[in-house]
Amino acid sequence: MRFLVVDDDLIRHEEFERLLKKIELSEPSEVVHTYTSQEAIHALKQQYFDVIYLDHDLGDNEVCKNDNTIPVAKFLCTQEDQRGKLGHYDIVFIHSLNPVGARNLFNILKDMYRLCVARIPYIQLLDSLQGMAKEIT
Repeated sequence: MRFLVVDDDLIRHEEFERLLKKIELSEPSEVVHTYTSQEAIHALKQQYFDVIYLDHDLGDNEVCKNDNTIPVAKFLCTQEDQRGKLGHYDIVFIHSLNPVGARNLFNILKDMYRLCVARIPYIQLLDSLQGMAKEIT
């Protein structure tokens, strides 16, 4: 499975990497890390991801102040699958601590995704991933 993590927090990236590598199902997992909306869009143009984890606020870095993932959500909504249907990514998790930003992302994505768009606090998401990792190991 391919995972895309979009977050400005290095510690969160390390946690995602550690846990997602433990949750290897039928094939080795690939985790791609991006820290800005521009990096995320570039990665999305390069390859397909089975699961996308989006933080909203990406402004705590030197590269891009006041960045967020609204452009990423809008980009996702313009992508077509092989059948010409928009929104071909299977699962998108929104894990922002910013409730207004998370709701805005959710509202952009909710109508485009056939399978799952979930808004989940980071701590709860981390607990879920840790539980999955324990079940597999």
